[in-house]
Amino acid sequence: MNVEAGTAEAVQNQCSNGVHCDACSIAISRIYKTYEVYLNNLFAETFKTHSEAMFNKLHEANLALETAANN
Repeated sequence: MNVEAGTAEAVQNQCSNGVHCDACSIAISRIYKTYEVYLNNLFAETFKTHSEAMFNKLHEANLALETAANN
């Protein structure tokens, strides 16, 4: 977040006169791309954590059913 804030400030300062607009547009797209990658990684890690927990619960339930069926 600090990098984005610093970059946003630099973009505002550099683009105020319209001279560096191409560089600013590139910087802005890099910020959004970095944030997109961060969110995708966060979603993937969250999904992995929840799917592993769900698999473990289903595995435990299957073992309990097998044990009950064998007794």
